[in-house]
Amino acid sequence: MDSPAVAVWVSVIPVSTPQAHDWFAQLVLVSRAIRLFNPWLGIFGAICAGVFSCVRRRALLRLNRIDVLTDGDRTGSRRCGQARGALHFVLFGFAAVAVPVFSAPANQPVVPTDLPVTYEAFGAIGDGVADDLPAIVEAHAFANAHGLPVTTKPGANYHLGRRALTAIIATDTDWGTSRFVVDDTDVENHQTSLFAVRSLLKPVALSIPRVTRDQRHLDLRPARDCWVRVENNRKRLYIRQGLNQNNGSPQRDCFILRRDGTVEGDIDWDYDTITKIEARPLDEQPLVLKGGVFTTTANRMKQDKGYNYWSRNITITTRLVDTAATGMLLRAVNAKSLDPAPLITHRFTLDRILDAYDTFGLRAAA
Repeated sequence: MDSPAVAVWVSVIPVSTPQAHDWFAQLVLVSRAIRLFNPWLGIFGAICAGVFSCVRRRALLRLNRIDVLTDGDRTGSRRCGQARGALHFVLFGFAAVAVPVFSAPANQPVVPTDLPVTYEAFGAIGDGVADDLPAIVEAHAFANAHGLPVTTKPGANYHLGRRALTAIIATDTDWGTSRFVVDDTDVENHQTSLFAVRSLLKPVALSIPRVTRDQRHLDLRPARDCWVRVENNRKRLYIRQGLNQNNGSPQRDCFILRRDGTVEGDIDWDYDTITKIEARPLDEQPLVLKGGVFTTTANRMKQDKGYNYWSRNITITTRLVDTAATGMLLRAVNAKSLDPAPLITHRFTLDRILDAYDTFGLRAAA
């Protein structure tokens, strides 16, 4: 029973009838039962019962006095009826005002803000069948808003279903031994990432009119070290021919710009014109994302020509994991600050490149 129904029910209780006591007892019992499902609504019911009890006693005393003084008088009966109507109005008005105050939001989970966030707190099942993606998205949104880490239930099997949702990961996340089934059999949008690892720091505005290849300094002093990407969409590179031909991509470079204007990272091209600049502050604290075993249930989409790439993946917007920062990654490997060994699952020489593609294809079809 929701709160409006309780309000109407309370408003029609006739206090001067012999059944009033029974109605009051039922109201108390119902309020106790409702409290099991909704504590705020149970409190509201208890308050209504208390108010009803007090007003009923006073009204009955008043009505009895009127009946004694005007026994058999129609005026007395009419005044008695007015008293009842007034009582109904008072109770109805009280309920109408009180309900919005005491009603709790529907399906709003109560999550502590001093403990790691779990997917189960937002409704995830983890049985490999029920779609857990909406709960995962909500859990990470809550963790991001409160600066909390996320942990998963050991042994859980989270099903990532068809909906075009992206969980934004901006706090430490430990997936441990949990498993994730990426179900690509029937999806709303196969280009929507499932997870996106981002910083909560806002982008900064920089003005860079031009840069040259291998430039090592800029006349800029950002407040924090920044990752910077420059782009010239008037020049197209990496134009692909064949089945998957395209118009290539804009000429772009990325590098680290320090507070003193020093440029770290190789700039590969000259930029007489820069049409787009993206600058993001570097977090002083690293974001740790670890654990998890992911399995994809591949799609069976038919493609008459070429390929149709799917992007239901984990997107890391730091851009340190693609070819735009190859030089930086190689220097990190040479300096032994990045160990690539855990990232390697197969090894193929260049003359076996077709075998490598076959291996990936068989894994996707498994």
